[in-house]
Formats: sequence, C-alpha cells, structure tokens
Amino acid sequence: MADDSFGFAAKALALRNMVGKLPQTLPSWRELNIQIEKLRGKAEEFEKEFPWHLAMVMPEGRLRKKKGPYLRRLALQGKRVDKLLWKLLREFALQEAPGIGKRGKERLNKFCQKMVEMINTNIYKATQQLRLEGRAELKSLKGLMPVPKK
Repeated sequence: MADDSFGFAAKALALRNMVGKLPQTLPSWRELNIQIEKLRGKAEEFEKEFPWHLAMVMPEGRLRKKKGPYLRRLALQGKRVDKLLWKLLREFALQEAPGIGKRGKERLNKFCQKMVEMINTNIYKATQQLRLEGRAELKSLKGLMPVPKK
C-alpha cells in the first residue's frame, strides 16, 4: 500500500539527494548508493505487489499477513542503509578532522548515530501527515468500491 512503502521511498529519495552532496571518494559512498537504490527498488516492488485498491477488496487481516514479509524486507533494507549512512558520515568527519583522538572518535560515533536518528525522524514526520490524510481518504472511498464475491 502506498502508506506502507511511502516512508521507505521518501527515505531513499532524500538520502540519494543528501549523499550526492558528499565526496564520492569516501569508501562507503558507492556501497551506500547501491543500498539506497535497492531500498527504492524494494519499495517499488512492494507497490506493484500491493496496489492501493487491494485494501478495499481484501480483508484487513489477510492483507496484513500477506504484506508482512515484504514489509520486513523493506525494514531490513532501511536498517542496512542507516548503518552505511552512519559509516559514511563518520568517514566524512574523520576525513575533515584526521587528528582526532580516541575520545573524540567515541563522541563522533555517538554524534553520527544521532544524525542518522535525526534524519530518520525528520523523514518520518514529513511523511506522517500525508500518510494520515491518505488513510482517511481511503476509508471514505471504501464503501464506494464493490467488494468481489468469494
């Protein structure tokens, strides 16, 4: 459904734009771009497998059960992207400040993790309103669609 995969597609788009501004010479840059494209592809695959109108014709419990494995794959891919984003931000910071000590690296690790969390939170908040509006619209249309007979 659009509301399930929209957050992942928005994350892929936002991160692609953000990562494009970082130096391409960083070791994790290429791998992160590959994983972002995989996330985008999996979100598109989810959209094809579960089009928006399926929620109106299939019982909610059965649909949730069918969507579960796909959503799990999307979530795991999102975690891979987060881990690589953390690694890329850390590499970028270390490149900019090569003489950082052990204590500074510990702080840098925490800072990069907070940055990834902040990016994810901002993407979530930006998509949440649209998600809620879409669900309300879908519920209002649910009674208008004919339900196929079994």
